[in-house]
Amino acid sequence: MGKHVRALVSSHVQSFHCIGGDCPDTCCQGWRVDIDKGAFDLYQRMTDPKFGPALREAVVPNTDRQTPEAYATLKMNRDGKCPLLTGDGLCSVHKDLGPQYLSHLCLTYPRKYQTVDGRLEKSANISCPEVSRLALLQPEGVKFEQVDEPVSQILMGSTLQVPARLQPLFWDIRLFCLGLLQERAYTIPERLIGLGLFVQSLQRCVDRAEYAKIPELILRFTRLSQSGELRQPIPTGEANVLVQMKLVSQLFNIMGSRQLSPRSKALWREFLEGIGYRNAVPVEQVAGTYKNARESIYLPFLRDYEYLMENYLVHQAYTNVFPFNPEGALFQSYAELVVDYSLLVVQLVGRGAFHGRLWPELVVESASMHAREMTHNAERRKDLIDWLKKSELFTLGTIATMLA
Repeated sequence: MGKHVRALVSSHVQSFHCIGGDCPDTCCQGWRVDIDKGAFDLYQRMTDPKFGPALREAVVPNTDRQTPEAYATLKMNRDGKCPLLTGDGLCSVHKDLGPQYLSHLCLTYPRKYQTVDGRLEKSANISCPEVSRLALLQPEGVKFEQVDEPVSQILMGSTLQVPARLQPLFWDIRLFCLGLLQERAYTIPERLIGLGLFVQSLQRCVDRAEYAKIPELILRFTRLSQSGELRQPIPTGEANVLVQMKLVSQLFNIMGSRQLSPRSKALWREFLEGIGYRNAVPVEQVAGTYKNARESIYLPFLRDYEYLMENYLVHQAYTNVFPFNPEGALFQSYAELVVDYSLLVVQLVGRGAFHGRLWPELVVESASMHAREMTHNAERRKDLIDWLKKSELFTLGTIATMLA
């Protein structure tokens, strides 16, 4: 019997299997693919007359933010596809050379292994349509379990080092955040505003090195949540819609001329047509169309299917080890989560207006494509946060307006 190691995993990830040709999307088009240093060095040494030159031509060293995991980038062709695909859309490297010649990302996607607080965790990227389907279509909510993973199947990934002063409190903080996101006595916006109040207070404790106050902070917010006192009024008004439209406009500016997959282009086209978003149309007019679609289509749908958005948030929070990040910026993690969620909501409102209705499978599709554009592009997320800071919008009050 082979060796096993204990791992924390969400139930939907444990049941994932690649559906291959039945998948509505491809892993090999329309986004950035990072190449780890080990694979890059292997390709530089390769003597195969066909694949050696082809692989060296296809990978380009990163000139900024170079890490061992993202040492180089795969250079896509004019159609945004991997240049190493065969005519029938298969990976020629895997087919002719074997999986041992794949980069770490190509070998593991969408699965993700990481060591967190000394423990192995298994998750998956919701940008995969099948992962999105399994994660979101769970009316009972996301569940977690401890499983024994065969060592031979584990492809080790990143390691998150929790700051030493927060390490004893790591699980208390993390479990409170995940628990609040699943607290169905509150609406999703109410949960996120309550979460923002908690993370803001937590960040203040860290900034002041008042670590001894954190256990009491967690206890106080737990009591507030259980009593219903954590519920805060949701900001309303035209100004809030304008902030959301400005966020979308900034996203398009950041995206620029980046090559998108045909499927992603089609979804964005539906969104733009749905809210009447065009360069010559005043943002106030777009905001009015958006507000009407949100109130007549999105909100009625959400009352029956709020678990879809809950599951999206919980999956993202678990996979990204919210609210911790390598830089230790807890409130920034919160801002990124809200921006991520808000942009997905905006896209759903637009697509709902385009179709005249929403349904669960459309949400699954939008979540998958949205994650492709946000989760897999750290530069884009950073640029959006930088824009919030430069526009003096990086406050809990302003971020909360995105939830209106």
